[in-house]
Amino acid sequence: MSWTKNFVVERGKFLDSKASAHGVEKWLKEPSVHMEDFVVPQGGFQSFNEFFTRNLKPGVRPVAAIDDDTVVVAPTDCVLNIINSDLTTDAKIPLKGHAQLNVMELLNHSQFSDRFVGGTAVSCILLPTTYHHYHAPVSGEVQESKEKVSQQYFGMEDTPTLFNKGSAGYFADFSVFEHFIHGYFVIKTQDFGYVAMVPVGLNTVGSVVFEKKYKDISSKTSVPVKKGDKLGHFAYGGSLIILLFEKDRFSSLRVPKGQQIGLFQ
Repeated sequence: MSWTKNFVVERGKFLDSKASAHGVEKWLKEPSVHMEDFVVPQGGFQSFNEFFTRNLKPGVRPVAAIDDDTVVVAPTDCVLNIINSDLTTDAKIPLKGHAQLNVMELLNHSQFSDRFVGGTAVSCILLPTTYHHYHAPVSGEVQESKEKVSQQYFGMEDTPTLFNKGSAGYFADFSVFEHFIHGYFVIKTQDFGYVAMVPVGLNTVGSVVFEKKYKDISSKTSVPVKKGDKLGHFAYGGSLIILLFEKDRFSSLRVPKGQQIGLFQ
């Protein structure tokens, strides 16, 4: 096992340990965390990851138009950006820094990749202070899912192979440090084609964790899903979700009057 994977395993263990809870108190006092929205377990949070993956209080985030399939909802608390409204299979979709993946890479060369040609990609960026579970943006059937498209952290299996095939020096491609673990879901809606949802863990210790019911599904074992159903969560590490829509299905973000459109810094 490479040092990178060892680091990830050990760091993950620490963030799940009681020793990691000492830093939680500062986060609880941070106004932008809005702890009034979240469930605090009896006895407090016993690890940093328990705090990071905290649950919302029932009813705090009602799902808009739950029975109206024309309404697409945010998968989690996030900052939204439409990043491409005319996708090709090889069009690069920005993740973080200089990191970019195309639709084929995001969906692990899935049979469904071609369905999003000419379609739209929306980036849903999570902030460190916000809710880190993610939910279905639409209703339908999960036709395919894969929890971990790659086990390679930093986009490499072992550090020595990074530098010019083992020779550390100039002209190495340092962009591999910007590759991250991700998974994906492909949901077939009743009337509006396919929607793909790609959770991306953006940190060496980021984890993309699917609910067991929706983990590693194939078209032979499709699973029904209702808009707002929880699909998974991120453990510690920055993260984002990419939503992919078919051509002419989703062209803009629309917000009803009086709803929040952003926050002052």
